[in-house]
Amino acid sequence: METTNLDAQAAGLDRESIGHIIQQLPYDCLHNTRTGFHLETRTPTGTRYSHAYCHTLQCRTCVRIRYQTMLQALLQACCVHHLTYFVTLTLRSSTSAAALLSRYASRFLSEARRTFDGLQYCWMVGVGRRGNPHLHLLVNRDIRRAPHYGTDREWLRRTWCHLTGAHQTKLEAITPGTEHRVINYMLLDMFRSVLSGLPIGRRYSSSRLIKLNPKPVRNPDAPRYERRRGATGALLRQMGLDTDPFQNQTFEVDAQSTSQRGVEPPLCNGCAASGAPAGGRDQLGLQGDV
Repeated sequence: METTNLDAQAAGLDRESIGHIIQQLPYDCLHNTRTGFHLETRTPTGTRYSHAYCHTLQCRTCVRIRYQTMLQALLQACCVHHLTYFVTLTLRSSTSAAALLSRYASRFLSEARRTFDGLQYCWMVGVGRRGNPHLHLLVNRDIRRAPHYGTDREWLRRTWCHLTGAHQTKLEAITPGTEHRVINYMLLDMFRSVLSGLPIGRRYSSSRLIKLNPKPVRNPDAPRYERRRGATGALLRQMGLDTDPFQNQTFEVDAQSTSQRGVEPPLCNGCAASGAPAGGRDQLGLQGDV
């Protein structure tokens, strides 16, 4: 079994950082005045405002948060579930094939779960610098060969070729200590697929035991927020406040300043959120991202 070191492949991160990818995204819910929202609640001293995140992969503000969340979740999964193998499955250069990539991934992993007991995985869609769509996986088992009627066969290559007609598959063992670089490489390719504009659909997922987007713990004693139209950045400029001190996008204005500004009605009665403020939903075809 041939084993290669991923460190040389992941060294390309030095030339292209995640910040460079994020700056090219077309949308920022923090400053978009047309479709942005904010949350507000009354306090004894005034009004507290918080930013309502849209949670889409096209938003520069939300992608920064998601990148940190997924990075920590994947590092933990590599440690807990022993994801020590990195798999790359490549498609032929075709827009129609790219649109079916997430469907191919679902069918491939369904077959893998039936073949390999106890399989744990996470996968991401990627687009290379030349625009070639491919699939990245982190798995806890070597899935190149599988027992079949008492003999071994090239299960990985044959299964992927049967589903897609493509023959390019690669499985590499991750060198201990390089997991951080490999995960960054996967995330860069995934965010690059957002910039490509290809109709890929769902861009990442994982097995049930691995949670890439853990839900925040809500405090029942936290105040109830009402969701109102207007981006947080535009609200700060309207009040004459500086945006730099509000790194958490949560701030409070005294009652006198609030009365001078005026209060606009909430969007609807069902928009109130309890606990830690969070707003919006994934609008990129990623319902149920895990």
